[in-house]
Amino acid sequence: MSNGMAALGLIGFLVWMFAAVLGLVLAVLWILMPFAVFSIRRRLEEEQALLVRIEGHLAKIAAREPASPPAA
Repeated sequence: MSNGMAALGLIGFLVWMFAAVLGLVLAVLWILMPFAVFSIRRRLEEEQALLVRIEGHLAKIAAREPASPPAA
């Protein structure tokens, strides 16, 4: 009977340790998430500005080129 209680205590301790480590990892990720979001937001704004410039250049090129008939 003593071995069964010891094994049950060990299993309970392992479950508690797993939950504690998982909670710690989730807490660290929760704290770091806003920094990742703001970093991604800044990069997306830079990409959007680049796309606007590319669209402007393409519009200038399209205005210079005469319209060609579609290929058959």
